[in-house]
Amino acid sequence: MGISLQLEHEPIDKEIADSLISATPEWWKSAVLQIEYSFEDGIEGLAHEIISPEGFKDIVEPTEDLYSATLRLVDVFKRRGHVWRKAGYTVTQLPNGGWKYTVKFDY
Repeated sequence: MGISLQLEHEPIDKEIADSLISATPEWWKSAVLQIEYSFEDGIEGLAHEIISPEGFKDIVEPTEDLYSATLRLVDVFKRRGHVWRKAGYTVTQLPNGGWKYTVKFDY
């Protein structure tokens, strides 16, 4: 039996979370990355949006590492036969200075 889907995408999830943390200003204590996958007329699309749940208005662009990781994430799901429509990553800084992340996929 092969590796589970969750085990296969978990390291990529962590890489996406780490890249999201690196992309945001240091005064942000949390961030949300929303990714939308589309496939129309044979063309794939990935839209990325980074926002601050704290209400900061800084414009934050995804890094090349973030784009690369999300492309690999799509490839993992495509190999399994189904890609999500939306993926949401939330990172939150802990009181000890570390970070945690959560991921949600909508199909």
